[in-house]
Amino acid sequence: MSDINQLTAFLLEQHGVPASLAGDMSHLLSTSWERAVAGGETLCVEGQPSAEMWFLVTGAVQVLKRDFLGNEQPLAALHAPAVLGHMGLVNRSPRSATVRALKDSTVRVVEAHRFDVLLSELSPAGDAFRRLLISSMMEQLTRGNRELGFLLHPEDAATVEEVSHEERLIRAEASFDGWKRD
Repeated sequence: MSDINQLTAFLLEQHGVPASLAGDMSHLLSTSWERAVAGGETLCVEGQPSAEMWFLVTGAVQVLKRDFLGNEQPLAALHAPAVLGHMGLVNRSPRSATVRALKDSTVRVVEAHRFDVLLSELSPAGDAFRRLLISSMMEQLTRGNRELGFLLHPEDAATVEEVSHEERLIRAEASFDGWKRD
């Protein structure tokens, strides 16, 4: 899915953003630059400063987080199209995880200074961008709250799926950090 219009339409649909903003969001994405990412290549490393966000256009990436022993553990896999890396730009925090391409992929890169402009831009494109970010962060919050609820009320979790307490903790952390655990 390398066409920006298709990517935009799918991203907005996924996040419940009105389709009427697709043209403005397409314009926004066309102002970002495209980067080819080879399979195995690292996009960002946990703990490093956040300098950009990405729209995954083609391919797939794996999200890895260090455990208490310092070993990287797989947290999630994201398949195109997807939005990633925005949380670090919103709150200026270091990267919460390492992101590595599972296969040859393509991303559209939005650098921190452009992110700030888009976030404050009073235009339909800025509106589309903010709605997409808010929707993504609300999904993260909802997933995290759900996992915390299952930790507090394990009897509710038993009716959904059989998952260990440790896995619930990992899922909650992943959700709040912005990653949907597979």
